[in-house]
Amino acid sequence: MLRFLPRLWGMDNSVVGRIVPHSRAQFLFPSREAMDLVIRRGPWSFNEWMIRDIPLRFNTYSVVDYIASTLGDVAKTDFNLDAAANREYVRVCVNWPLAQPLIFHLRFRFGGQSGVPITFRYEKLRNYCFRCRSLCHDVDECEEPEQEYQMHPPGDDMTNEDPIQKMVVA
Repeated sequence: MLRFLPRLWGMDNSVVGRIVPHSRAQFLFPSREAMDLVIRRGPWSFNEWMIRDIPLRFNTYSVVDYIASTLGDVAKTDFNLDAAANREYVRVCVNWPLAQPLIFHLRFRFGGQSGVPITFRYEKLRNYCFRCRSLCHDVDECEEPEQEYQMHPPGDDMTNEDPIQKMVVA
């Protein structure tokens, strides 16, 4: 991440990053203007999510915003009512703590339907540990016990009942 983000910003020769306590990163910019430019052009790769599988009649801005807010602080919701019926997903940007493992699905209750799985997909996801779902290291540096690798992320098996259930008011 320390090398990747400055390259993505187009500032790989002028921005320096370091790891600071509590699994955080700090970047030093050559000027306030350079930092403001990066902030204005954001959000960057670790914050973009796509929410899929919302039942069509519940695909409204308030429901999408509620689902996104269960993940964390919502920075932006790209919801277009005219396109909602034609798209399989809604794009949201959630400020995600790097130390927290990624979530790939949660189950929600929609009207009379309980346990409806909603999937979360990530855009531009790089340097991610498929073993423990961490954004702080890759699988080669993971300290979790090695298990058989799956073709999909951990916790993404929709046949098992997920203990996390959220209520969406009909």
